[in-house]
Formats: sequence, structure tokens, C-alpha cells
Amino acid sequence: MATVTNSPWKHLLLDALQTNAHLKQSSFFQLVPSSFSET
Repeated sequence: MATVTNSPWKHLLLDALQTNAHLKQSSFFQLVPSSFSET
């Protein structure tokens, strides 16, 4: 799994995702903003 940074919530989030990985409805996705330049 990904490395944990100093964010206090990140460890809890990763633990919850790992604990609930067997549940079908526990899947998630992440939206990542992408930048583009208008030329």
C-alpha cells in the first residue's frame, strides 16, 4: 500500500480502506485535477 505521510487522517483512511476491502461497496476512486494551458 502507499506510504503514509504526516497527515493525521491519512493513516485512518488507509486503515479503513484496507479493513473494508472485502466489501463490494467499499471501492473508491480519486479525482485528480489536471492542468492545461490555453494557447
